Amino acid sequence: MDERDDRTGVVIACQGGGSHAAFCAGALGVLIAETARSGCRLDGLSGTSGGAVCAALAWDALTGEGVQVTAGLRAAQRLQDFWRELAAREAWERSANMWGQVLGRLPVEVKASPYALPVQPMLDAAARMRETLGWAGPRREFVDLRGLLEKHMPGLNGDARDGPLLLLGAVDVETGEFKAFSSRRGEIGVDAILASAALPELFRAMKVGERAYWDGLFSQNPPVRDFLAEPETAAGKPDEIWVLQINPQTASEPKSAREIEDRRNELSANLSLNQELQFIRTVNRWILAGRLEGSGPACRHKPVSVYRIVMNAAQLEEDFGPLDPVSKLDRSEAFIDALIEQGEAQARLFLPVRRFVREVWQCPDPDARRAACAGLFGDGRTREFPQIDVLYGSGAAVGVEVDDMLIRCEAGGRGSVELAWSACIADGRGGLDRRHGRARFVATWGKIESAAVHTG
Repeated sequence: MDERDDRTGVVIACQGGGSHAAFCAGALGVLIAETARSGCRLDGLSGTSGGAVCAALAWDALTGEGVQVTAGLRAAQRLQDFWRELAAREAWERSANMWGQVLGRLPVEVKASPYALPVQPMLDAAARMRETLGWAGPRREFVDLRGLLEKHMPGLNGDARDGPLLLLGAVDVETGEFKAFSSRRGEIGVDAILASAALPELFRAMKVGERAYWDGLFSQNPPVRDFLAEPETAAGKPDEIWVLQINPQTASEPKSAREIEDRRNELSANLSLNQELQFIRTVNRWILAGRLEGSGPACRHKPVSVYRIVMNAAQLEEDFGPLDPVSKLDRSEAFIDALIEQGEAQARLFLPVRRFVREVWQCPDPDARRAACAGLFGDGRTREFPQIDVLYGSGAAVGVEVDDMLIRCEAGGRGSVELAWSACIADGRGGLDRRHGRARFVATWGKIESAAVHTG
């Protein structure tokens, strides 16, 4: 991170979730390209499991040759190419994928150790028979994740590189310690990606050096803390964290045994992420209340805005049925394409709302707020939001946080964004006055068509 650069520093964190991580691929391609066009500075990427695959593919494209805008387009194309090669495209693959989904949903659960069954050698043999004898079987890209990663990232050799920081989450099987493989330490290679994606029910622990690792779903999903803990000064930390989240935060009460298990898995996958983001928001409030000492270049702390772009499972379920844990192994072409397309559409709807939060809600200057509104709304007219203007009446510092963001995509790039907001107003005596409410935006292609903001 360049401490002399006054652009808004952004890091993007990609949650894992098997094939559902194709959602991250779609969103990441749009967001990376937009950071270059909008004057933001991409400080880092992180990911776990399938999110680690997405983050690594994008990082490898960004740290190659070419200007950032060109590299952003290259990253988006690489992400799409990878996931579409990983999808079940041919008859044998479609059949295997279908039966995997059927058997996975049977009421009887069969468990076997990946150390007892030579699954990968059997799949490799099937691919070789196809290649050498022309027999029916899977493409190499469908069964060999290592080979597919090496194909799309041929220069990935563990060297330290300039550019955005990359962190990949995993957990040490023997010690239980969280591990974030870091590009700064020259730790990013195919082995590190496979370690982050080594789901123990399916794969043997991945050896990296002398240590054995499992999927980062058991540690940081995805890594966030290190972006803030490692820099010595506030100037070296990002201004914003954008989380691409696979597992939903909220759900109706589960009743059946399978629904209970599904919800338990979702909560477990979000546990470490929620803890890390909650601590960031607590520090933001301490800063606003003046409880953290220090200012100027040597200060270690600054407010960091957090945004979650959450996959809209309910919208996908309208076409593909329940998105249960078995669906995270679904690699049908239609499903992968739908996940990528929803990620792209959600990212495009998120961007103008994020600008509204930053340039209107978080801006203490009323004239600047009106000017920002005029630029954000499609008709160019200035819009007033008296509910928010009231927060600045005393001239006190205001911190605004958003959460529970629900993005629903419609045809033609149009869609709605609903969110919960909370505002903390410093009273000048070390205390905070808190207000909250909800908001709903209708947006299309970078512009906001309408907005309704409610307090209380």
